[in-house]
Amino acid sequence: MNDNRLVKQYSMMDYDLHEIGRTTWCTKIENLLSRYGYNYVRMNQGVGNESLFVFEFTQHVKDSYLQELTESVNKNSKLSLFRNLKIEITPELYLSSIRDRNVI
Repeated sequence: MNDNRLVKQYSMMDYDLHEIGRTTWCTKIENLLSRYGYNYVRMNQGVGNESLFVFEFTQHVKDSYLQELTESVNKNSKLSLFRNLKIEITPELYLSSIRDRNVI
């Protein structure tokens, strides 16, 4: 990207603010990457195949969310009936048959 473009200038300014300790969107992205074990992206300042990275990272975040949700449900004694009735964390099929989404 050309250094004269406003998006590039903003990104560079935001990164500079992040480097001196200010909390910016760059900080939040770094924390997100770190939380899911992708620190190498920041260290390398990029990835080889961007499309593949976005797919893998998105899938990893979804998998982690489902794992945390399942663990939370299993630990909560109030959800024991739910745990026995709902085996998979997926939308119920009958919800896809509702034509008027405003009803939900």
